[in-house]
Amino acid sequence: MQLHPHYSQNPLSDDIYYMTIPLNVGKAPGVNGVFLVDTGGLHITTALDIGTPDTSSIPRQHMYASGSVMGYPTVGTCRFSTRTYLQDVAITHKIHNWNIAEGIDGILGLLPAEGSVASKLESIGLDFQNWQLSFNQANCHPDSHNSPRIVQTPLQHPAPPLSSNALWIRGSLALLGPHARDGGAPVVKRFKDIWMFLDTGSTLAMTFVEKGSKFSMVKAPNCSTDLGIHTLRLENAGDNKATMELDMPHNISWPSCIPSTEAVDIDFVVLGIQILSKLAYLHYTIDKGRISSVCIGQPPSLL
Repeated sequence: MQLHPHYSQNPLSDDIYYMTIPLNVGKAPGVNGVFLVDTGGLHITTALDIGTPDTSSIPRQHMYASGSVMGYPTVGTCRFSTRTYLQDVAITHKIHNWNIAEGIDGILGLLPAEGSVASKLESIGLDFQNWQLSFNQANCHPDSHNSPRIVQTPLQHPAPPLSSNALWIRGSLALLGPHARDGGAPVVKRFKDIWMFLDTGSTLAMTFVEKGSKFSMVKAPNCSTDLGIHTLRLENAGDNKATMELDMPHNISWPSCIPSTEAVDIDFVVLGIQILSKLAYLHYTIDKGRISSVCIGQPPSLL
């Protein structure tokens, strides 16, 4: 299924700040809409009325990192194409306090939960080079052995600081400056042995979350948006202890605020769509309603 990167309205900026897919939801013929693809979310939520009966007479609250929304739970069919559809999917519709980008009708959460899209699948794959979404793909990626990749099996590790049933990679993260004349790239900041949460629904390249803060990001004056970061390097990450480098997005409207003092205790880092879209692919498997493996690959062009 085709994914669609959406760019900022600033003609001088080329940053991706969200990714969408067209969906048809509800009882046939259903309702068409544009949905944000969220690997950090659990269910489908939408401001649309999809025309199926509510399962509750009162609205229910759904919490997000940035707030909460109120809507009515229901069950419906989710059609990605004429041949790809899932029945009896949990959907919260008629959201009345919607605070998402203009033109977005809903959120497609791709984490396993009761009745969710992911709970009905064996694997989910995001191909960022061809902007494709695939389900039940047998392998990590057809070209996964031709470039560096990182593989994590969450069920074999201690629980991460947030929900364990999410897309986590553990390793060290180094932020590099521009290459010097001698060919070296200086390390501007390094964060050793930390959890990284892969969240396409996050519009920043990186969000640093303070320990014990319940998802509160590090803010000024304890962080800086102007450290001259050119490359993100994942070091000794995943079960295979691989290293991967990705170009950081430049001249963006929403730069990440990177901790500038050692006094800040980082709990984990959220890697959002701006940096995840620099990957070749993101693929994960689901077993009995749990994330059983996570795999990311570096584009061959960066070798």
